[in-house]
Amino acid sequence: MIANYPSVGDPKILDVTRLLIMNHIRALKGGGVAIANLFSQPVEHLSDKALSDGSTAQGITEIINLAKQVDHVILAMGSLPDKSKVAKARYDGLITVIKEEKLTDKVEMLINVTSKKPAHPLSLQGRTWEFQPISEPKPSKKTMKKIADQ
Repeated sequence: MIANYPSVGDPKILDVTRLLIMNHIRALKGGGVAIANLFSQPVEHLSDKALSDGSTAQGITEIINLAKQVDHVILAMGSLPDKSKVAKARYDGLITVIKEEKLTDKVEMLINVTSKKPAHPLSLQGRTWEFQPISEPKPSKKTMKKIADQ
């Protein structure tokens, strides 16, 4: 499962997000869970600068290496990529590498059952989890017209 950023620097400490993830995976009869974050460092006050400072060049590589070893990858970043340019760029970079490495078929997005929008585990406390396969963006009408004109 890939979330946003750790709330504490020590990976042995179970924060609320990690605890929710572990409990839900157990409830889904999952055999185990590896938790990774889009950003490597804890972020105290959310801002693009803090997120930029909280990322490492090797972070995406580590996530991809882990993704190759597991059966399922769940993206659980919620709305952060929509609220932050830095998070959006990092997310887009991750998706690009997932596609290049041909891992798309094992990647799903955690979504809100009601809105069908991407969700973070904290936003779904006490609710059922639903997953949606990631998909290729549909070409725009403008793109389709260009293809038709060729």
